[in-house]
Amino acid sequence: MAGGNDSNGQGDEFYGMVDQIRSLYTAQKQRADEMGDLIRQNGAHSVHAKLSKSQVAGAESALKNTKDLEDELTRKTQELRVWQEAYEVKCQALAKAEAQLSTTKQQLQDIQNVASLVMCLIDGDGAIFAPEYLVDGQQGGRRAAQTFSSLVLDSLGVEMRQGVRVFVNVYCNKTGLRAALVRSGLCSGAQVDAFWDGFQATGLFCVIDVGAGKEAADAKIRDALDLFARMPQVLRVFLGGAHDGGYHSPLSSLQLGGYASKVTLLRAYDEPIAKDLQKLELDEVRFPGLFLERRLDASNHLLENAAPPPPSSGTKLDGHAPVTTHGQGRACFKFYLRDNCERGNKCSFHHDRPPNAKELISLSKAAKETPCPTVNRDGPCASDCIFSHNCLYGENCSLFDTGRCKWTGKHMHEGPGKKAAKVQMEASTNIDGRNSDRMSDIVSQVDDTSSVASGIPAMKNTTRSGKVVKTPLSARPCNFQYLIGRCEHGDSCAFSHSQTLTPHKLHSLRIGASSAPCPYITKSKPCPYGDSCCMAHRCPNGPNCANLLGGVSSCKFGRRMHT
Repeated sequence: MAGGNDSNGQGDEFYGMVDQIRSLYTAQKQRADEMGDLIRQNGAHSVHAKLSKSQVAGAESALKNTKDLEDELTRKTQELRVWQEAYEVKCQALAKAEAQLSTTKQQLQDIQNVASLVMCLIDGDGAIFAPEYLVDGQQGGRRAAQTFSSLVLDSLGVEMRQGVRVFVNVYCNKTGLRAALVRSGLCSGAQVDAFWDGFQATGLFCVIDVGAGKEAADAKIRDALDLFARMPQVLRVFLGGAHDGGYHSPLSSLQLGGYASKVTLLRAYDEPIAKDLQKLELDEVRFPGLFLERRLDASNHLLENAAPPPPSSGTKLDGHAPVTTHGQGRACFKFYLRDNCERGNKCSFHHDRPPNAKELISLSKAAKETPCPTVNRDGPCASDCIFSHNCLYGENCSLFDTGRCKWTGKHMHEGPGKKAAKVQMEASTNIDGRNSDRMSDIVSQVDDTSSVASGIPAMKNTTRSGKVVKTPLSARPCNFQYLIGRCEHGDSCAFSHSQTLTPHKLHSLRIGASSAPCPYITKSKPCPYGDSCCMAHRCPNGPNCANLLGGVSSCKFGRRMHT
């Protein structure tokens, strides 16, 4: 538009010059015509005789000026024609540009009007749908999708939800998640499969199987988050990973680019969002009842390292459903064993199928093999609590040192533990001689697993009766002292630095240490020995480890050691 104004100004100036030339030309031509008429009427000699020399010179000059003005007028007329043609071309270009601008504005307006897509990116291994949906199979999946869509639209408000379409992508390790749900007693494998079928029946709802890699879901969600948050067609992005501080980096990048305002953190658990994400001060929302409110390892489910659920035969509450299966959730421990469930109607487990006496015994046994949530948080609890206050394997627990045992309280691993004590008793008693070898093997496995988790190969002595006696720590050689030549603990080390090992024993020690997890890396601490460490820093099976399922590992290597 500035170019158009310049052209108009130049055109006005040019036309002014042309008008001046025309006026001069007209005046001079008039004088020349008068002179010509005078000459014709009186004759040239008569005129020259009557005129003074100055008048003659003036007349001749006027004639010459008239000729010059005629030539100048011709040139200006030609220039004017060129200017007119250029002006017309520029006007046409301007009109075309204005039309294109109008079209672009309309397209932009159309895009803004279509900016009504809402993307929901869900970490399905962490945000797990509530049992009431899972156990209902396909119908439960459809209900979950419909409920999810309605809750998302309601959170947008009346003005923003007009014409909005909701896309939902759930990223998870389907095989691992399925196994974890079945193992926890929430539902059966067939119910999980049917649930996903029903969930995906809604056109814009997808479940993406990312496989068994630890970071597989996180990586895909991070890429999708960065892509969709920057798209003008996307109105809002709901990130169902508020429990995971690993999303801090991509969210910070979006915040620097001015896109974080489009992101809403979706809280699945009834707990604050990850500390790293709290610093970003993003919008957050929670849909109560849609997802499990507590993590699998913090709920009242039969856990990974707890005793297996009671067999279904003889333990049915209504003649059809076993104690640990879900009709409307499994039987609530607190409601049936304590006559009080603080969650009331919001409880995920059923309150409407009272067990008989035999079933009540099975339910009580299952509760006693489940960690008490209060003591797990180092809180005080009554001695008559229906849950377990001590790990079943006590000080012999193979998962304690790696931080993967579900009994997490400070004093929940004191003593031998109910399970380990029972094994020791049966092995030493040798009632009929038939089970002594098997029991000795079991005790050996407990001893060996415990020592490996501590980073030290097991040393066992077996008595003539078959009883396995655990070797004291002070009698076990220190891996680091004998294999690296130095131990960070020095004289305060709990293991022996004073033994003389034969080449054969030294070789055995090296083999055992190389297959055991480094205790520093296991506890997420930097290893002081670095690359020269004699113990393993990663699981040899990596992310494909068969014991790493749904983010819940039964492997002696910690979850972070499977990259």
